[in-house]
Amino acid sequence: MTECTLQIVNMTDHPVDITTTLIEVRDWASPGERNPLVFSGGQIPAYGRTVASPQALAEGHNSAEFRLSFATHRGEIGTLADARPVTAPNLVKNLGYRKGYLPTFGDAAVHFQVLEAQDPAADGHDGKLTIVLIPKIDPRTWMSKLPDDAYLRDVTLPGSHDAGTAAYIIPLSRCQDLSIGEQLDKGARYFDIRLDSTYPLEIVHGASNTGKYFEKDCLAPMAEFLKHRGTAETIVMCINSDAENHFHDSVISLVRRALNNTFGGDNWLDHFEIDTHQKPLKDLRQKIVFMRRYKFDKASSKYLHCRGIEMIEFKNATGSDSFEWPDDSDSFSEAGGYLFNTAGEPYAIQDRYGLNSFSVHDKIALIERYMNSWRPDVWFLNFLSGSNAAMLPRGVAEGFYMINAHIFDFIIENGVAPYGTLPMDFMTQPEGLLDLMIASNQKIFVK
Repeated sequence: MTECTLQIVNMTDHPVDITTTLIEVRDWASPGERNPLVFSGGQIPAYGRTVASPQALAEGHNSAEFRLSFATHRGEIGTLADARPVTAPNLVKNLGYRKGYLPTFGDAAVHFQVLEAQDPAADGHDGKLTIVLIPKIDPRTWMSKLPDDAYLRDVTLPGSHDAGTAAYIIPLSRCQDLSIGEQLDKGARYFDIRLDSTYPLEIVHGASNTGKYFEKDCLAPMAEFLKHRGTAETIVMCINSDAENHFHDSVISLVRRALNNTFGGDNWLDHFEIDTHQKPLKDLRQKIVFMRRYKFDKASSKYLHCRGIEMIEFKNATGSDSFEWPDDSDSFSEAGGYLFNTAGEPYAIQDRYGLNSFSVHDKIALIERYMNSWRPDVWFLNFLSGSNAAMLPRGVAEGFYMINAHIFDFIIENGVAPYGTLPMDFMTQPEGLLDLMIASNQKIFVK
């Protein structure tokens, strides 16, 4: 007899009643041996879940379908699910792991969606199927649901590592499949941008030139999004240079020139937040928040008014030691805690990307440690990205190691809560990951 542990999670702000119907009774062990779907007819509270329940399949059966219905305050939504305790032949991808959307039906299907996280049986362990009900939130306008007094540090903010690399470049340098405009429409709001230091400011990653440019492929889609679709949204743009250690005034003038061209003369100041301090969302709606990781000469530069949030020089909590951005490291390891930038604001930064001596499993544990450590007065920047000599960014994000899938499971397991800013590679895999991140903010949404 084989078993599949089954759990149903309600990631909505209202209780739901659930009922189940077996499609083929013969797929399941007889009730005398193990009564399948014992929680049928129960209620799950808001942000609650059923007890994980082992479900026994008939001898020799690898699959058992059932219909699951949720009675919500907005009507009924149903789905068809399939409990698979072992890896079936047609589930070769990702060794049988399935994570993503399930088809839905019913009058409430316009308001909710259903995700599954299926892990196959392996190494003597039973398979596991988790089914999750989440609200359907428009990813283009999700920040409009946040209160005006919230800060960006208060929320789960989906982000894009090396955001401008959806280009024909070497696989080691490519980290995205979507353009910046497409990423915005999917719900991403933090963008890691690396620029060359010469006109016309090409987007780069290490030694790779992308053929994408700051003004045309970054600023223009951001401006278009804020004007037409994301009128209450806020974008964080963190600029860094992979070309040299600091930008000269001539380079900063090119950045300003691109802003002038995009937003029309000095109107760029109405759309580009350059203050060195964090601000509440009421001051940031329909704006790009400028975060800076490049250096310039503060003594002589005429562009001090273009500083933005500085992420270059830090102190520890006591002010006794100085630090830089924890490149291929993290602030807990470097400083034993939070890093305070020149504005005196605390940050927790995890940017461990070299996964050779530091294993992928250690990276996953570090990501989860930072997600578990979130607190409201600290801005957590927690990068999911990484690569090693044998595994390219895509392989780490969505291939064999599946960092993105681990974070998908982590959010389901830990539920609706803020987890900080999460820049990632290949953000659409597994499907539903961005929707889970957005849904994790529900407790602070304006009702």
